[in-house]
Amino acid sequence: MKKLLVFILFTLFAAPVYPQEASISAYLKRIEAGERDAVKTETAQLIKSNPTDPSYIFLSAVLMEDAEEAVKNFTFILQNYPKSNYADAAVYRLYLYFYAIGSYMKAEGFAKKLRSDYPSSSYIKMLAPQKDLSTGTKEESPKEETVKKEEIKKNSELFTIQVGAFTSDKNAADLKRRFESEKFTVEIGEKTVGGTELKIVYAGKYRTKSEAEANLPVIQRLFDIEGRVVQLHK
Repeated sequence: MKKLLVFILFTLFAAPVYPQEASISAYLKRIEAGERDAVKTETAQLIKSNPTDPSYIFLSAVLMEDAEEAVKNFTFILQNYPKSNYADAAVYRLYLYFYAIGSYMKAEGFAKKLRSDYPSSSYIKMLAPQKDLSTGTKEESPKEETVKKEEIKKNSELFTIQVGAFTSDKNAADLKRRFESEKFTVEIGEKTVGGTELKIVYAGKYRTKSEAEANLPVIQRLFDIEGRVVQLHK
């Protein structure tokens, strides 16, 4: 998977430090203060030298520029170190990621996990109300929404394909240019999640969901991107 996304800059909280784990709270506070690049340089060797320390695995995920790779690291922490210092933070980051890209059912699953497995976590109060998740656009709805002919006539471009979510204007613009070079219509939207403003890149405009879904494999082959169909909001 090509590195296309800059993952969310996180709201960070200190956690109790267990003897077997490194203390990374100072680094996390510096990242929150805008020193991400400096921390990435300073900790590169530490992270490389401690590949099994869950705190350093968490820190490396926070510093990653590829959102999907970061998601793999957070998932790895949950699967292998569910009792580690930043396990609840990893759940929250996964919740944020899927909420940001509009995968509300997945986000709701991580929200439930945070509440059930980590009931004392300070991140629980930062979750969106459950009704907000349940009423959001769900990518896994069992019923295909019927698009009426009169609606198509009124607005002939109802769906698009989300291909990236960035905190960096530059990275969003770079991806936009890649798609434009292949003659795709591309737009950049904005979405705020957990106090973080994301730049969302959308490629193509389609009259129906099925038309967009038919074009999704083309985008995946051309750009090696796991895009997803979303409805346009005008």
